[in-house]
Amino acid sequence: MPATNTCLMAGSCDAYGYRSITRNEQLEIAELAFSYWLNRGFRGGSPQEDWLKAQQQVQASSAKRRIIAVPKRARTLAFAVPQRGSAA
Repeated sequence: MPATNTCLMAGSCDAYGYRSITRNEQLEIAELAFSYWLNRGFRGGSPQEDWLKAQQQVQASSAKRRIIAVPKRARTLAFAVPQRGSAA
């Protein structure tokens, strides 16, 4: 399977308000959802609820990683560069 973005819903992700997920995120979600079932002793619960809980957790941690990935110096330099044609 190619390493492209996928959407959990049929059709356009944007049309439903869903963010597309990467293949790596999908695998992380599946592993985490399985771990919830494993921790319950393979009893009870709902696969859909496990998936949604895992999806929220993985996407939250992915968002944090994207924010942390930008060095502070790079963020401050982006605002320090004067725009062309503007008065300095």
